[in-house]
Amino acid sequence: MFKKNTKVNINGKNTPVLQGVGVPKKHFLCALESAHFTNSVERLNANGKFSLTSLTIENVTMFGPNPGFVVVSAQDLKVNEKTVPNTAFNRGNSVCTITKLNCQGAEFLLFTNQARFPIAKSQYKEIPAGCGTGKNKAYEEIKEETGLDVDINSIVELGAPLYSTPGGSDEALEFSAVEIEISPEQLGKLPGSETGLATENEFIFLSLEPLEIAVKRYLSGECIDAKEEIAMSRARNLLGWF
Repeated sequence: MFKKNTKVNINGKNTPVLQGVGVPKKHFLCALESAHFTNSVERLNANGKFSLTSLTIENVTMFGPNPGFVVVSAQDLKVNEKTVPNTAFNRGNSVCTITKLNCQGAEFLLFTNQARFPIAKSQYKEIPAGCGTGKNKAYEEIKEETGLDVDINSIVELGAPLYSTPGGSDEALEFSAVEIEISPEQLGKLPGSETGLATENEFIFLSLEPLEIAVKRYLSGECIDAKEEIAMSRARNLLGWF
């Protein structure tokens, strides 16, 4: 069913890594070299409590030339000799930046809108975010997704990374905030603007919302995006935005 291709050291044992059915060889090899996979092995070694007989790369979703998502299962996975859930959707950390625009005394939040297949939303509203880690990556995502070239020093990190779904994924969300002074002319060009990386099938449309309305949604429990909810909370508690 699977074919043995390589081995990695996990807790002092040479552990086979298997190529899942339907996974192209070139995608398998890319996944082996990706941070999504190597970081998972490092975490297993750092913890030292997990025992397993092999790992299988079940699926690889490529973002252009690089693995974006890597699904890994562990065979005979146990902790303290008890069997535990054994599948991980590895995608690494994501940076999420709540972006406030100040225009002649008026305040707005900037949102991205794009298709999200897992929840069947053709246009899902959320704050700028993307795969990666650190302030430099946050800067790159802001520029890529909004077209705005901000001063990297104006990006403020908002506390510790937060695991989103540790029962299934290794993703940790890194939150930051940025305030941008913008002219009425610049502001008027943003709504409906198309951004994103077409090479990664990323097609984004921008939208604005007055900060006052966004705050009302947050306070009344109407945010449906976890990234927005947490970013609003941290911007309020750590920066006093409202």
